[in-house]
Amino acid sequence: MKKSLLLLIFTALTVLLFACSDGNITSNDSFPLAKADEALSWAKQNGVAVCEDGKCTFGLDIFEKFFEDTENGIPGSVSCAHYYTLKKESVSEELYNAEKDTYPRLFFVNLEYDGESFILTSRKSDLAETDYSGSFKYLRHFTGDAPEKAAYSTYNYYILVDDPEVTWEDILKGLVSSQSDAGYRHYSVLIDRE
Repeated sequence: MKKSLLLLIFTALTVLLFACSDGNITSNDSFPLAKADEALSWAKQNGVAVCEDGKCTFGLDIFEKFFEDTENGIPGSVSCAHYYTLKKESVSEELYNAEKDTYPRLFFVNLEYDGESFILTSRKSDLAETDYSGSFKYLRHFTGDAPEKAAYSTYNYYILVDDPEVTWEDILKGLVSSQSDAGYRHYSVLIDRE
């Protein structure tokens, strides 16, 4: 009798659990666990700023409002989704063949500002584990013309840094320097290229 009652209660709770959910399994953040294309669709439907292959395709105004608030010391948070595809014409045939089955990819980013610093967490859309987490002191906005021979003409970047005086050119120099201590710790939160 007790086993039947427990089985009945367990079954009822299971039915209630699935009846009350929207069918999406989530991780410990508010983003769904989903393949890249499904996660991209979810992001656009849920007010997440979306960057697709280096172009902000949705929610730039949401991110700009967050940035403006942080410039005025107002705490808040914003979410971004970074969606990547692998274009055959952009990489070697060997690399394309080795990586093609791992694309598209989408990374969810949650950025919080507590009035003094920025706390960032990131994870791949189909994995529950956090991919990266860190804290930065500043969110900088860099805009300008693209370098010669670039596939785009202008850039609009929001980059987390620890140095308030660092420029985009400083970050680029640090990335290509052969000196291990020449770089600047940074994280590209939103990238928009035209």
